[in-house]
Amino acid sequence: MSKVNLAFQKHYYLTHEFDLQGEMDDIKRINYTLPEDYKGFFRRKGHCPFCKESMNHVYQNSKSATIGVDLYQAIDIWECDCGYWDAFSQFIEEKDLIYSVDSKHWEKRICSVVSSLEDVRKEKAIKQLINVIQKDSSKAYSVKPKHFEEIAQFVFSAYFNCEVEHVGKSHDGGIDLLIVNSDKPILVQVKRRTKSDAVESISTIRDFLGAMYIKSNFNGIIVSTAKRFSKPSNKVIADLKSHNKLEYFELFDFNRFLSILNAVNLSRKKCWEFLVSDYNS
Repeated sequence: MSKVNLAFQKHYYLTHEFDLQGEMDDIKRINYTLPEDYKGFFRRKGHCPFCKESMNHVYQNSKSATIGVDLYQAIDIWECDCGYWDAFSQFIEEKDLIYSVDSKHWEKRICSVVSSLEDVRKEKAIKQLINVIQKDSSKAYSVKPKHFEEIAQFVFSAYFNCEVEHVGKSHDGGIDLLIVNSDKPILVQVKRRTKSDAVESISTIRDFLGAMYIKSNFNGIIVSTAKRFSKPSNKVIADLKSHNKLEYFELFDFNRFLSILNAVNLSRKKCWEFLVSDYNS
């Protein structure tokens, strides 16, 4: 998986515009704009097409007014635990008639976009692992190293608010993630230790610094489930920074990483909130 997008930031619009006109017993629909994806527009609302289950109804609002004609506006938003979201909004302009109908309707379906069903499943699994670790941090020591790299990918993508690529593989020189927030990305090494009292040694630092210098990139992060980094580890980083041999470098022991994981997840803004802001503006 090249990147994590639990928030499903990308989305697309489907619109439907029509009039209803005629006597009460003979109302006709006049279509002006039909949805490009007809089945997608009229599929079951509040049902995740990937997880095949009902979504949470996270927002609902409506308002009405009369300005020569009756105006009605409403919006509903649903979100699945996997992160997929779906919204339906409508605007109706209707003449105040007793024995006939004359109304204009604008309907809009807004759906988040995902690249594949496989990505959805992976992202859902990552989020479930994060929830498990939040409830019991000791579970992180038994998570597979690759899965912990994916957790770190999600945390840093939210923390730095940018794309984070997962590049870790055998013979990768110790580089597991790339934080793409500038012309020169931040190189990240992820260490999943199995013991809570583990100490990250100076050898880890030296090996990663070597990989950084081979890449001619002096921006780096090491994140570890170790309790702490050794004193020599902290000293060598401090010395290199003081001599301006590193542009950016941070050490994240497990407690520091957990604090970011919890803060990021709690403060993560829902990407459908822009619809709520637009509706209330």
